[in-house]
Amino acid sequence: MAEVFSQAVVVEAKINEQNFSGIQPGLEATVRMLSYGNQLFEGTVERVLPTADPTTQQYTVLLDLDIDKDLLLPGLSGEASIVRRKIPDAIVIPRRALMGNFVFTVVDGVARLTPVQVGVSGLKLVEIKQGLAEGALVISDEMGDLKDGDLVKY
Repeated sequence: MAEVFSQAVVVEAKINEQNFSGIQPGLEATVRMLSYGNQLFEGTVERVLPTADPTTQQYTVLLDLDIDKDLLLPGLSGEASIVRRKIPDAIVIPRRALMGNFVFTVVDGVARLTPVQVGVSGLKLVEIKQGLAEGALVISDEMGDLKDGDLVKY
């Protein structure tokens, strides 16, 4: 009779079926554990399990994170962002600036609600495919009471 113990610490990411295509070992990953606020942990995809959970249709990806193993407590939850591809010269804005398919831009000191077409999104940034020119001023904070046409100071 023997008991088997493992010192391995495993970080699992669950990937929805629509986001699973292209996920493979070696890709860059960023994880935010809810217990640690906005602190981000970098890592890579170590292994991709080949079948989805039949109930949730989510795939399991095992991540190797650059994190103190003492911080990884059983049952922690969070968000993972896996970089499947990089888009050179993409226009990106802070994700928090996005309101559906709109952002507030500043034009001649006036807030303008601007429609945009969103591309790839991550934990902190989102690609804008159409609607913004490079160098556009985008409002990303204190937008709660802002309306189209309000004067803004910056």
